[in-house]
Amino acid sequence: MIYWTIARQFVLITHIVPVLSALAVWICLSCGLIIGSIFKLTLICGGTGTRGSAVGVAKGFVGLGSGVYACIFQALQTTGESALDFLPVIAFFFIVCTTLPASILLPTKDKADTCIIKSESTPLHFRTMYVSLLLLGTVIVGTSLIELLNENDTSEGRRERDYKKVLMILAIWLGPIASLLFLPRQQEGHLLMNSESIPVANNIHNDEILPPDEALRTEGEKKALLSKHQQSYMPKASFVEEPKDLNLLQMLQTPSAWLMLWTTSILVGSGTYKTNNMGEMVDSLGFPKAVTPATIALFSVAQALARVVTGVVSEATLNWRNVHSCCVHYGIPRPFHLLVASSIAVLAHLLLAFSTSQVWFVLASTISGISFGMVWPLMVLIVGEIFGVTNHGQNYMFYDGFSKAVGTIFLSGYVAGTVYEEHAEPDDPLTCYGTACFQKTHLLVAAFALTGAAASLALQFTSRHAYMRINEIHTP
Repeated sequence: MIYWTIARQFVLITHIVPVLSALAVWICLSCGLIIGSIFKLTLICGGTGTRGSAVGVAKGFVGLGSGVYACIFQALQTTGESALDFLPVIAFFFIVCTTLPASILLPTKDKADTCIIKSESTPLHFRTMYVSLLLLGTVIVGTSLIELLNENDTSEGRRERDYKKVLMILAIWLGPIASLLFLPRQQEGHLLMNSESIPVANNIHNDEILPPDEALRTEGEKKALLSKHQQSYMPKASFVEEPKDLNLLQMLQTPSAWLMLWTTSILVGSGTYKTNNMGEMVDSLGFPKAVTPATIALFSVAQALARVVTGVVSEATLNWRNVHSCCVHYGIPRPFHLLVASSIAVLAHLLLAFSTSQVWFVLASTISGISFGMVWPLMVLIVGEIFGVTNHGQNYMFYDGFSKAVGTIFLSGYVAGTVYEEHAEPDDPLTCYGTACFQKTHLLVAAFALTGAAASLALQFTSRHAYMRINEIHTP
């Protein structure tokens, strides 16, 4: 709200740019604190076999957030209204949908650090979130395509606020999330047995397992709540029993940290480069302006879908018993999926480098959204699995912030800006037409993504001991 009052000059100050910059940094920090704490809680208190899905769903909502806000803003904006006037709406959602629920529902730090690992989620919880994400993605894509088809009509006449559309989006967005509070949950001691591995609600060794009746009589002690027969379907230990818990400085002294940082910075930078320069790419290729929001919408939906699918698939493949992959006894370690994401980025930017038609441009942009989306849940999960969960908040936020800052500044700012200026019009350095405006940048991004793929292979080797421990923990 302070940013809005100053930007709209309701409050006059002398040095407006530094003040707005400082406020923007503060907003980013506050969002980062919330994101870091939520994902740490997800890793600590999530069930084995469901952490990847939970992180993927959460990252999916984060990925669709910008598209949802764009649709709400589009429905509320009237002719001639400034985009800055949407900031109070964002502030309202931040308080009602984030601050208040977090202060009421989330455990304190002391309780989180001593959390007994148990999973209360059921398949119904995840299906509810998948339906919400699917409907949100449909609304975003549909809205963008309608705007694209009605490009000439939307520019004529006066636009009125569409409150019905806003209410529909809010119902699809917040309704399923609120319903999670009322859906049946798994009860401690009566965990549902299915094909997914579910963690033991304790912190013991396998030879300390007692029958259920004796375990219940010794409540309060660190004993198993399930029988030996049930234990055969379950991992021997919980996620937080990983012996390696590194703080930020200790983490940065390991080769794995720098290999992962290189890969994630390239993948994140390649995505932000695409979104930051989407309008200029469309203009340089001579496409209609309405292609820009439509392509951004498809990019947003693709990366949100990739976040969800990557979380689910990486969790499932991590526990495969009949697959012997690089450097581990069985299963596919999560760094392998960074290799997949890097390979997809190479393909996408090679297609973008030589795209001259709208179809290929939109298709390649959508593919690039997949590689961009894959990195986010992998970043959360790999940091926790390799470097531990005790300091997961600060470790993850280092990767989140560093990859955004360095990747965006280097690829989107320096590389793309330099190439664009080289091919700009002689009399107008801010205007460029033709495939050459971004072709070299796409090729450079593809080359960097290749090095990211090599770094991902190396990360599989340097992190092999962490995933061997996970193999042992998950071995029945």
